[in-house]
Amino acid sequence: MAEKQVIQHKRHPLEEVVPLEAPYIVYIDPCGACNFKCNFCPCNTSDFMVKERHKIMDLALFHKIVDNLKEFPQKVRVVYLFAFGEPLLNKNIVEMIRCLRESQVCDEIRMYTNGALLNPELNSALADSGIDLIRISVNALDGNAYKELCGVTVDYSKFYQNLQDLYQKTRGKAKLAIKLVNATIKEQSQLKQFHEMYAPISDYIFMEDIFDGWPEFEDVVIPEGVLKSSNWDWRNAGHSICTYSLTTMTIHSNGWVSPCCADWKFGAVYGDVNHSTVKEIWNSKELRQMQLAHLKKTKGIYPICDTCTMRTVDSIDAAADIVIKRLESLDDRKQPGGSEQ
Repeated sequence: MAEKQVIQHKRHPLEEVVPLEAPYIVYIDPCGACNFKCNFCPCNTSDFMVKERHKIMDLALFHKIVDNLKEFPQKVRVVYLFAFGEPLLNKNIVEMIRCLRESQVCDEIRMYTNGALLNPELNSALADSGIDLIRISVNALDGNAYKELCGVTVDYSKFYQNLQDLYQKTRGKAKLAIKLVNATIKEQSQLKQFHEMYAPISDYIFMEDIFDGWPEFEDVVIPEGVLKSSNWDWRNAGHSICTYSLTTMTIHSNGWVSPCCADWKFGAVYGDVNHSTVKEIWNSKELRQMQLAHLKKTKGIYPICDTCTMRTVDSIDAAADIVIKRLESLDDRKQPGGSEQ
């Protein structure tokens, strides 16, 4: 296990490896809808293109995507079964995980969920599905706070018992991570309570600061006195070029493709897996145009990217000119990764 963790954290400078033959990370959204109405998320608080945003991915489309991933010359490092909505709303989620595992198209399979739909039967199926990591977003420490923040009634005792059950059933099979959203955490005693409750039933726990992660969505109002996980400002990470289009692909529940899951308005869509293969989309001129726009700092042609304040981990600012020349010098008959059109 230690060796696997070292591999996960080994990062190659992007200027040495792009254009990639296959994306490092692929987000596949099983469901664009959500059973929560969190006031910091546009999923159920905006009526923009609701019909398209709230699609539940058809199993046939998912199988097509997985078959397409087999066309890449190398495995995707991580497939996330999550992007915008709640994945457990898709009744085929366990079959999707098993399909990914059996296809061997990726090194790891991860899923993010709010955990409210977990139950002993589903926990058993998830534990045996072949998933590597399940991350639970815990949004509050009691039912009243959940109602205030998420607009739903949660039986907190049952919720907690289901997480205990999931942890026991995933031992030796998958890792369980639990994230606390800090929106309702104002006292150190609450943070201590979180650790006491969730450290014994998870492999990893952490608190995440609530932030404005959705471009063109109303600003998040941080309640006064809320504790922060750190003083680091992710919006001023020391670099300005977003690298998602160089490394990551997000396949929305309706089949449209964007560089990242922050694209809730479909403002940076560059492909559609309903009509093209994943490899064709990754090697497309549309994606090349987007990559160059970010590298040349002309991302304003994509309004949702222009208003986005997210910062990726990798910094490519200093080497942007090198990568631009490499992309522009590719033979017209080929696209990023050396694949023939």
